[in-house]
Amino acid sequence: MTNDKSRFEKVASLFRGSDRAVSPIVATLILIALVVVMGGAVATMLFGFGSGTTQTPHAKLTFNYQKSAGQVTIRDTGGPKLNSQNTLNVTVNVNGHPKKVWANGTSSAAYPVKAGNSIQVSVSGGDHVSVVWTGPNGKNTETLASFDVPK
Repeated sequence: MTNDKSRFEKVASLFRGSDRAVSPIVATLILIALVVVMGGAVATMLFGFGSGTTQTPHAKLTFNYQKSAGQVTIRDTGGPKLNSQNTLNVTVNVNGHPKKVWANGTSSAAYPVKAGNSIQVSVSGGDHVSVVWTGPNGKNTETLASFDVPK
């Protein structure tokens, strides 16, 4: 029996000193994992959540219908400027069809669309007028505002 006990003590003594080495290794691995996860989170925030995604700049637009003239005046009353960095083009659609280009970077439809700018389009009673924004990559489109012309 004493022989078994001494063998056990010899084997146990081999593992006693190594218990302390496990904690620093585990702590180091946890710290490395934490740094990698945090680095990924910071990189995602700095470089965006996906390639090619653009947030829609929500301009504040108002519509003024002049029945006698048969037209609607659309005015930008605030919000972010629509410029070449955040916009490919802005079109005014009537009944779902492009009627007029408000901005696309050409001399006839120059950037930016900003507070105070306006555009007029010819309409008839019952028409549906919408202002459609297209993102700089040409893939994202969104209706910024719409108006139903009274009959």
